[in-house]
Amino acid sequence: MIQLKTTTVQTIQPGGSVTFEAVGYQSRRGCECFNAQVPNSVKLCANGVYLLSFNATATASAAGDQLQLTLAVGNTPLPATNMDVKPAAVGDLWTMSTTTLYDNGCCDVDRISVVNTGAAPVTISPNATLSVIRQC
Repeated sequence: MIQLKTTTVQTIQPGGSVTFEAVGYQSRRGCECFNAQVPNSVKLCANGVYLLSFNATATASAAGDQLQLTLAVGNTPLPATNMDVKPAAVGDLWTMSTTTLYDNGCCDVDRISVVNTGAAPVTISPNATLSVIRQC
């Protein structure tokens, strides 16, 4: 198991990824790897089923912007994890959260990240978390 956190306000441009600055928790026997040199993803180091979870507080740069974040595996968005909100005013805060299971069949290949799949920048508050937990 690994849990990553953000520690600063971040604005994620369309096509960009959330950058994680801190490891909140990492199991000693975990099958997940985080490298500070690649701060926007978690590498799955073993075959198996993983529970993927992301949670953040977000706001828009402009009123009416459609905000979209999605979990991605190997830079390919997982459509079922799309988080989509539309704040009515600048400064409105929204919780963006998703949880899903992912079956990693290719050892040492897949990386999990959180990407902006929308057309507008998404600003997230500190303490956004990405948790990756191997289930078997």
